[in-house]
Amino acid sequence: NLITTREIADSIRIIFQETLLGPKEIKMPEHFSKGCPQEAYPDLMKEMSYFRVNPFTQKPLEIDSILQFTYFDEHDVCHLGKGITIEDKGDRFIFRENGKPIAHVC
Repeated sequence: NLITTREIADSIRIIFQETLLGPKEIKMPEHFSKGCPQEAYPDLMKEMSYFRVNPFTQKPLEIDSILQFTYFDEHDVCHLGKGITIEDKGDRFIFRENGKPIAHVC
C-alpha cells in the first residue's frame, strides 16, 4: 500500500509500469543496431506479454492489480482504517490512533 497524493500516484504508476511490466510500446528501430535487418528483430511485445500474466489467475497484470494506493484528502490527512490516520504537516507526518498522536516523523 503506497500512501501519496493523487498527483504523485500517476508518476508512480508510470515508473512501475516501465520497471515491472515494460513499456506499453516499443519503437523497434531505435533499439537495434543500424544494419540489423528488420526480419531479425524479436517480437518483444509478444515476449513481454508472456510475463505480464498473473500466474495464479492467468489474467493480464495491470499496475493497479499490483499496487494499492491510499490518498491524502483535501485536509492532508490519510485515513488507513481502524482509527489510524496520517497527517501531512509539510515538514513532518503525524500518525494518530483514534485522534491521539502516536508518532511523529520528520
